[in-house]
Amino acid sequence: MWDLTPDTELLMELPEEYTFETALADLIDNSLQAVWANDESDGRLISVEVSNEKISIFDTGPGMDSTSIEKWGKMGASPHRAYKAQAIGGKPPYLKPAFGMFGYGGFIASMHLGRCTEVLSKTKHGKKVYMLRLERDALVSGSVSGSKATWRTYGRLRDPTNDELELSPGGSFTKVTVIII
Repeated sequence: MWDLTPDTELLMELPEEYTFETALADLIDNSLQAVWANDESDGRLISVEVSNEKISIFDTGPGMDSTSIEKWGKMGASPHRAYKAQAIGGKPPYLKPAFGMFGYGGFIASMHLGRCTEVLSKTKHGKKVYMLRLERDALVSGSVSGSKATWRTYGRLRDPTNDELELSPGGSFTKVTVIII
């Protein structure tokens, strides 16, 4: 079970105007950051699919292990928040490239875009795919743990599918699927 309780000070930093485009850009920004970490020999692929029912973003970045996928789902856990001060101007649009500056991009973006998000990820040397499922209503009500002070969700492991392996020749990937309806 992963503890996704956010740092409460982040709730004061949430963008006042957060649009569909901004949320989608946050998720794509995560994928760009991931693939740029790859060696060229591992390949760099980002695939984005948007329909009325769901949004899916697949990348061939280094993937996430248990600790990393928990950080993805925990608002404010990004190690990139420390670089926020390096951006010129202090608020978007930043003039200096800086990824993951708020530390809540993936979490907030996915919850803004839909009611349910599934994150699948496999590292290059990992044999299994980590799965994290976020459901807005369950997180807000604290349903899994029964506590409003703690956000918890279950994850699981599974074998990679043939399609996932075919799309990720370097052996690693992350796929974020947001269910809109």
